[in-house]
Amino acid sequence: MDHDDPTDAKKVLVRSFLHYVELMRKDYDCLGQARTLQMLNESHAKAKDEALMVLDSEIAADDPAVVGQLRNRLLQNIEQQLDKRRNELEDLSNWKAVSSNDSNDGGIEVRMEKELDQQKQHYELLLETKAAEMDKLKQERDRMSSENEELKQRLEKSTSQATEMVQSDLDRQKALYENLLKSKDLELEELRQDRERLSRNVEELQHQAAEVSQLREEKNRLSSEVDSLRQQVMANTKEAAEEAARHKAELEDLTRSWQQMLRTKEELLEFKTEESTRQPNLNFGREEEDIRQLKEEIMLKDKSIRDLEILLQTIDNSNEVRKACLQKQLRNEQEKLNVTKRAFQAHVQAVNRAISKLQGLVGLMLNPIMRPSLVERFAATLSDLQQHSDSVMKAPDSIDVSETSHPYI
Repeated sequence: MDHDDPTDAKKVLVRSFLHYVELMRKDYDCLGQARTLQMLNESHAKAKDEALMVLDSEIAADDPAVVGQLRNRLLQNIEQQLDKRRNELEDLSNWKAVSSNDSNDGGIEVRMEKELDQQKQHYELLLETKAAEMDKLKQERDRMSSENEELKQRLEKSTSQATEMVQSDLDRQKALYENLLKSKDLELEELRQDRERLSRNVEELQHQAAEVSQLREEKNRLSSEVDSLRQQVMANTKEAAEEAARHKAELEDLTRSWQQMLRTKEELLEFKTEESTRQPNLNFGREEEDIRQLKEEIMLKDKSIRDLEILLQTIDNSNEVRKACLQKQLRNEQEKLNVTKRAFQAHVQAVNRAISKLQGLVGLMLNPIMRPSLVERFAATLSDLQQHSDSVMKAPDSIDVSETSHPYI
């Protein structure tokens, strides 16, 4: 039996109730032995329990609400039948009390037989009615089964169409996500390459920082050499000035002594000339020779004095020229230091700006929205840094390392 079929459940309900009626009929057949209300209640309880057992043994619907509903309907019909039998028993008792002297004992049995036949006909009619209802329900069930089959086919068709649509949509989304995944893989590969380039640039910057440190040492060495040269120039200038002054004083003393000697010899010459004039008989040839030698000596001394003056002037001019050359060299070295200092400060600022940009771009790598635009920005920043590095490498002598603010340098 189909446990979910309501028509079969109704058949079980009717059979259970008819079983109860049959039991009660057997009880009425022995009314001569049991005609009290207590015996009726006992037989009713026994018949009700057996009817419920029949109902429970034959129906096992999956829905507990259906089982409870059928049991309630059976109990309700049994209670109605019991009330009716109680009333009949009460009427029978009253009728028996009124007609106790009646000798027609067979009238009661005939009456009860008729009533039982009427009830049997009534329940048979009820059973036929229920059977007709069950046929209608079966037809309704068949119609619902056909509709259910049609709905099942339509559901399968709709499910198949929906499955195909969902599968096509899934395939399209799969292809879309595969393309997106490939593009993301390409972006990640580009970012990895950019990171490698950035790492190489950082290494280059560190290498340049080491070179800058060496240049700083070279600058310090040059600065110390310039200071030493400045001190040497100042010392040489002072020494040359002192030496020139000393030579000048010596030449002046020598000139004064020679002039004094010349004046003495001139006076001696004049004296001898006067003597030769007064005494012409003296050794005139010897005096002439002495005078000639003295004049030649005086001319040589004058020439020596002029040479000494020229030499003194030459020494003064040489000292001035040397001093001017040293001052010019000192100014050139100072100007060179200033130019290299400004060039190196510009180089450090450019490197710091490039490193700041690169650090900002590294931070933006974590944002997937900004990744597509990072490649061009990386390329522009690295190109600027490379151009600046190339310009610096072409003119390494213009780099000064006196000041820097970046932690890599």
